[in-house]
Amino acid sequence: MALNIQTKNNTEQELATKVVIEYVIKKYSVPLYTSNVLIEEKVIPHSHPVLTLNTRTTEPLFVLKTFVHEQFHWFVQNNEKYAECIMYLKKYPDLGDCNKTGTYPNSFWEHLIVCWNTKNFLNQLLDIEKINFIDTDRKVYPLTEKFVEENFETLKKDLSKWQMVYNF
Repeated sequence: MALNIQTKNNTEQELATKVVIEYVIKKYSVPLYTSNVLIEEKVIPHSHPVLTLNTRTTEPLFVLKTFVHEQFHWFVQNNEKYAECIMYLKKYPDLGDCNKTGTYPNSFWEHLIVCWNTKNFLNQLLDIEKINFIDTDRKVYPLTEKFVEENFETLKKDLSKWQMVYNF
C-alpha cells in the first residue's frame, strides 16, 4: 500500500515528524491499513476519519508506538468480525481510561484489541530495554495498557477467536 503523508501547515515540527514517520515505517516494516496520514501540531493523535499524528515528539520509538497504535485501529475496524469481538470482550469491565469524551461507547474494548496488537508488535521488534523506555513515558491509556500486560496470553486467546491478532 502506498502511503500518502501530508502535513497540515508545513511547519518545521510537522515536516520533522514526517521524516521520523517515514524512517520508522521503513526501519520497522510497520503494517499499513490506511493510505493517508496527516501530521498536525497540537492535535490529539487519532485514527479516523484520517490517521492524524501530532508533533509532540520526534523520538522515533514514541512515534513508532503512536503510529502503530493508530494503524491498528484501522486493522480492527476493518475486520468483519469487529462487532462480534467487541460484544465478546464486554465480559471485561470498562476501566474508564479510554472514552474520555463520552462519544465512543466501545472505546475500551476496541482499545483492548488495539493495545494488545500494538504491544505484541513492539515485543516482536524491540528489545526489552527499548520497550521499557517507551512504556516509561508513553502510556496514554495506563489502566488499559496495564490490563493488557497482565492478561496478555488470555487476551491473545480471546482475540484469536475473532481473527483480531495481527500476524507477522
